[in-house]
Amino acid sequence: MPVTLPPYDLVKDVLNAAKVRLNDRIDTTAAVSGQLLDNTNPFSLTALNAAWRKLQEVLADFGYTGSKQELSFTSVPAATSADPMIQSYFDFNGYNNSGTYNTGFALPQGFIRPLKLWERITSSTVLMTEMDNPLNGLPKVPKQLWNRQWEWRADQLWVPGATSITDINIRYIQMIVDFSDVGAVPGPNQIASTPWFGQPVPIMRCLDALADFLCREIAIAVKNQEAAMAFESSAKGNAQLIVNRDTQQGKSIGKSAELGRMRDPFTPVQGGPSTQEVRRS
Repeated sequence: MPVTLPPYDLVKDVLNAAKVRLNDRIDTTAAVSGQLLDNTNPFSLTALNAAWRKLQEVLADFGYTGSKQELSFTSVPAATSADPMIQSYFDFNGYNNSGTYNTGFALPQGFIRPLKLWERITSSTVLMTEMDNPLNGLPKVPKQLWNRQWEWRADQLWVPGATSITDINIRYIQMIVDFSDVGAVPGPNQIASTPWFGQPVPIMRCLDALADFLCREIAIAVKNQEAAMAFESSAKGNAQLIVNRDTQQGKSIGKSAELGRMRDPFTPVQGGPSTQEVRRS
C-alpha cells in the first residue's frame, strides 16, 4: 500500500508562484528575477530560506500551534554541587549538572525557546508539577529534591539543580530547519538526496504566504520598498489564514485561564457560579 503524505507544496511550486508575482508587480526585476530564482543559483536558496524563516517567525507570533513541540528528559542526573550559586543547564550539546556534562540531554535542532516545564522525581507515579519561570532570575537558595524553577538565558535552559534524579518535560517553540541539499532537511518523509527545489515545504498549504515572503526578499534586494511592503502585507494576511485553520484558534475568544482548567467540582466554568457560591449552596 503506498504511503500517503500530507498535502505539502513543493519548493519549486513556491518559486514558480513567486516568479509570476514578481513579473506582475516589480518591473525592475524583469531582467534579474530569472537569475535570482533560478534553481542553480545559490542566491535563490538564500532568498528562499530567508523567506522561510520569516514565515515561521510570523506564524509563531500569531500563535500558530504547529510551531510548538514537547520533549521529555527522563532520569536527569542530580546536581553534584550543593552550592546554591552553582546552577545546572541544558544546551544544544547536553546537560551540565553543575559538575558533569552529559550529552544525552541535548536540546534538539530548531529549539528556539521554552514555553513551559514540568518535573517529577524519577520512578514516582505522581502527576508532573509545573515549574515556575521567575522574571528576575533563579533565586540563590539551597537545592531541594525538585528544581521547581527554570530560566532561559544566553540560549541555555537553566535550573537550580535538584538533589534527586528527575524527569523533566519541556514545551517549546521550534523552528523547522532551512532547506538544503546536504545533511538534514526539513519535515517528515524527506530524503536527503532530493534537491532543495524538489523538497516539500512542511507546513500545509503555505504556498501563498511563502511565495509572498520570497517576493518581499527580492523586492528588498532591488530596493523597491513599496513593493516589499505590499508583499509583506499580503504574506501576513496569507499567514493569518494558515493560523485560522488551527484547531485551537476557535477557542481564543475564551479566557486562556479558563480554557486551561480541568472541569471538576472545585473549578467553576466561565460565567458559572464561583467556588464559594457552590460551597455555600
